[in-house]
Amino acid sequence: MEARKLALILFTSVALVACNRQNSSSRNVAEIGLKISHLIQQHHFEEAAQLGLHSVKGKPEDATIYYFVALAYAKRAGYEADSREDSLKLVDEYSRQSLSRDPDNQLIRFNIALVLEYAGDVESTSRCRYYVESKELLDQVSSKSSANALKHDVIESTSRVTQKASDANCK
Repeated sequence: MEARKLALILFTSVALVACNRQNSSSRNVAEIGLKISHLIQQHHFEEAAQLGLHSVKGKPEDATIYYFVALAYAKRAGYEADSREDSLKLVDEYSRQSLSRDPDNQLIRFNIALVLEYAGDVESTSRCRYYVESKELLDQVSSKSSANALKHDVIESTSRVTQKASDANCK
């Protein structure tokens, strides 16, 4: 299941990058996203996050970069127990940054929901909060008609997050 979820996260990351290849500044964001994804796959989490943070330009496209930074820290939290709590705090920070940069972008919202789900999978005292926040974002995406292309993935993800929250005895 872990491999399948990671594949979904990386697939939607690539889809997000592909959607951003419409103009030259977006092409730059897409290239950065691909580099960050590659570094995450190699478990170079801090390097991936720093690449993203150094690439922020103060534009709406930064939402995508902040998503990748949040993903890098979520993955780091899962792999590096000694930095788990710090990494999860950074997941919170950069997830919020991503959502605030492009609040109407449903693909960003969906991807951040997946990052928060992953953060919930990490053994921590914040597990239930991450599942709740993930489900809230998924519910928001499902209510938008502009997110029809994501409908199947949103339904599947919502079901999965709901089950995980139940299994973790979340209220």
